[in-house]
Amino acid sequence: NEDFTDTGYFSIKTKTSEDKLQLAIDQVLEELHRIVKEPVEPWELDKAKNKLKSWFAFNLDDISFYTWHFSEQLLFKNEIEDIRLTLEKIMKTNQDDIQRVAQHIFSDQPKVSLLTPKLKRIRVN
Repeated sequence: NEDFTDTGYFSIKTKTSEDKLQLAIDQVLEELHRIVKEPVEPWELDKAKNKLKSWFAFNLDDISFYTWHFSEQLLFKNEIEDIRLTLEKIMKTNQDDIQRVAQHIFSDQPKVSLLTPKLKRIRVN
């Protein structure tokens, strides 16, 4: 995920052998279609929130992350958000939030980039 004030992108990266590439693409797209149509399971959401909260807290020990995080806020929002507020926002995220954002992000036909020496054609549904 990369977000800017006026644009951004969301990407999914995976590695697989060419003989399993179509299966991998089909499974990723199936998950994306599912999250647009069905709410994420509560246990999945809790796991993701705890993982993100932990990642954020641990990365604050890294001076480069710390400076990037706060300087980006200052440059683009002209304010610095309290760390506790950031953590609260993570924990307040609910199933509806996830589904609303998923519907927005995945409403377009996906764009697929492949790096492979032999493959000539792939189906994206």
